[in-house]
Amino acid sequence: MVAVSATALSQSGSVTLVDPAKSNLPKGQTTAAKPAPQQPLLPPGFGPWQRQSERTGKDPAGFDETNAAAIKEYGFTDSATATYSARGRTLEVRAARFNDAGGAFGALSFLRQPDGKTAGVGDDSFTIANGLVFYRANVLVELTGTARVDDLRLLADALPQPVGSARNLPSLPTYLPKQPLQSVRYFVGPVGATMAKLPLSAAEVRWDLGAEVVWAQRQFGAQSADVVLVSYPTPQMAAARLRDFNAAIATSPVPGIARAARRSGPIVVWVSGAVSPAEAQSLVGSVNYDAKITWNEPNPFSKRENVGGLIVAALALAGIVLLISLVAGVAFGGIRILMKRLYPDKVFDRSQDVEIIRLHLTE
Repeated sequence: MVAVSATALSQSGSVTLVDPAKSNLPKGQTTAAKPAPQQPLLPPGFGPWQRQSERTGKDPAGFDETNAAAIKEYGFTDSATATYSARGRTLEVRAARFNDAGGAFGALSFLRQPDGKTAGVGDDSFTIANGLVFYRANVLVELTGTARVDDLRLLADALPQPVGSARNLPSLPTYLPKQPLQSVRYFVGPVGATMAKLPLSAAEVRWDLGAEVVWAQRQFGAQSADVVLVSYPTPQMAAARLRDFNAAIATSPVPGIARAARRSGPIVVWVSGAVSPAEAQSLVGSVNYDAKITWNEPNPFSKRENVGGLIVAALALAGIVLLISLVAGVAFGGIRILMKRLYPDKVFDRSQDVEIIRLHLTE
């Protein structure tokens, strides 16, 4: 059994769907094409649980009033809150949908509590007081009540799934050091970073450059160090930011705190903590950017630019030349034989008209 809790909820507006067949448009007149509506966020039931009530909305405060600004920053689109019942028990479920899986992953990392334990539900999860939070693809769910883990896994499987690149997770967290880390958090803007007390200020990160950040902590015995990876759109931007980081480290030393910065590709690695300088340098050196390119477009080369096509074309041309030579030879020989038979000694082989000049060089 897993216990599940919720934070304060605010009332949100409902969504009304209009049946085009019942509209007041004149017969034969149609409206402009509209995008296909999104799938319902929460299912009517899962396992023994059946939905009793539901409300939906597009205000992030309907999912989490306290952290609404941060939730919106991750690409929030809409939310749903429902009550399920089974065997005389009730379960409160709140769900938030984001533009992509990276938004749900980031929101989960932002909300994660230090004492939360993984529950094995969805793509990632953690327990809270009387509750559970998990995400699956681009949907983040928080539950209040008591339910079996197997039932909650059925709920995770019943959530709508995005298509295409919206299923992809951000690659930046994969570059974190391989050592055991704690409190991994992912940020895409200054609101969530400030609320979580990221050890770098907004002026140091420069969110206006399109930065994204992942922050974790590494234990060294009784001490810990903050590891921050800041990714920028280009390596040139990262190189410029590294100079500023190094200047800040050189001009503003902190007693008892070792700090180090390093760039790897478009990523700036920043480490700070009550550790030795050697440990800080080792930590920044363990991050190495490895560009992964996936080519999913058609081959842009034309037949003329393709080596295989060039070879095939050359062989075809040689065959055509041989065929033309054969036809020309047969035609020439055939015409000559025909003319000799029709006009003997008139066109070809006219011996009486042929004069041979001989040079008697031996005399």
